[in-house]
Amino acid sequence: MTSKRGGSNSDIYIWFLQVLTILVLAFLAIWATLTPRTPTFTITNMDLKPYIRNDTALATTNSSFLAFNVTISNPNKMIGVFLDEINVTIGCNNESLIGSRSWSKSMAGFYLGHSVSDLKEVDLSVDDNELSLCRKVDYYLRVGVDTGVRYKIMWFITRHHGLVFEDYIEIGYGHGQMLGTTQMKLKLSFTNL
Repeated sequence: MTSKRGGSNSDIYIWFLQVLTILVLAFLAIWATLTPRTPTFTITNMDLKPYIRNDTALATTNSSFLAFNVTISNPNKMIGVFLDEINVTIGCNNESLIGSRSWSKSMAGFYLGHSVSDLKEVDLSVDDNELSLCRKVDYYLRVGVDTGVRYKIMWFITRHHGLVFEDYIEIGYGHGQMLGTTQMKLKLSFTNL
């Protein structure tokens, strides 16, 4: 009879080990699916046009109007994203985005649900004299986006994570539009996770 008792104790240990293994694997699977991925920023339809005002007394002939769209996408399937104020900066390709030949605009922060995209229109007034220093035949503009994000995972909201995206967009000198493509996905250049 003692041999049967020893066998039942080992059966309980084996059963407990199996349950523990399944729980650990389930936890790892849930953790892997809930690890947040950074949102993506795509620049579309960039167009440089002369700036026209109805008020001729205030009109300046040396300004242009740079219009483009920023599509912000949340690639997470079960995680929402709270975006802080979004700063979009355009500058010449050979200078820092804080230099004298850079133009910026801020957009208010918002919440982006899981697997959702949102399109924001950006309009910048740029000085033609400063822009002409960037130009050659075709020229590149350096586009940067910086923001802070917090992820909403089920009922929890994470701490702030700073994100900086940037890339170069080639603009045709004659027509002032993006060359080669109508959209450019910005690359993540810095994050403080």
